Amino acid sequence: RVERHAEELRGMYRAICASPALTELVTISEYSAAGIRSRTGTARPVHVLFAPEKDRAAPEAFAVPGLDPSAEHFALVLNAGREEKNAASVVAAFERLFSDRSFAAANPRLKIVLTGIQGLDDVGVAKPAHRGRFITMPHLPAPRLEWLLVRARFLAYPSFNEGFGYPPLEAMTHGTPSLIGDNTSVPEVCGDAAVSCDPFDIESVVAGIREILDSPPSSASLRTQLTATAVRQRADMRALADLVCGRGSSAASPREALRTALRTRAA
Repeated sequence: RVERHAEELRGMYRAICASPALTELVTISEYSAAGIRSRTGTARPVHVLFAPEKDRAAPEAFAVPGLDPSAEHFALVLNAGREEKNAASVVAAFERLFSDRSFAAANPRLKIVLTGIQGLDDVGVAKPAHRGRFITMPHLPAPRLEWLLVRARFLAYPSFNEGFGYPPLEAMTHGTPSLIGDNTSVPEVCGDAAVSCDPFDIESVVAGIREILDSPPSSASLRTQLTATAVRQRADMRALADLVCGRGSSAASPREALRTALRTRAA
């Protein structure tokens, strides 16, 4: 059933990309552009304009059952119920680490908070050996998610698939580093201001967790990358507006408007 639905989607997008009504194809990351080319077979240029900045809620403190924020710290996993977020690998990696006596002794108060699930059964882990280290929560309103991002030791985000990847950027605004997958769009957004791992390799996830706990990206690197990404987002939003409105060239065609906007951004 899933494969049949996937093929229907591929057919729909092939037809869209082949439509003579289109003048330009635009997407939000090089990773997404590569997926469009490979999945649809289109020979058309695919222009990359970063997804825009988002409005953000103010953090709202709340009580997390099983966590004493004054004495304990935690790694955060968002949307754990979505398979592509790879929460199962994060749990498996921490299970290995907590079974290592030296790691457990060095991190006696470290816990893992997973949102978007009712229990670890939801990610396929029925009987964790270190159940007390894991805290699961249902979907939360945006202000509470922001508070978790503020308080987290790091965001664990080794996704299998991401078209852009807002959460590591959102964590970055609070000075919180992220562990990210090295195979999606997220490295485009985070640059060197994150720790990368292979999300398909548990040992790589384990090594990434050790690295981000022992030697996280500096606050300065987070600020620098956040500024650079925000500059790109704003320029790309202007480029998209020019494209849609036909601005940016004497001919006022969408194609020339986009080319002019991209040249301006590059300059």
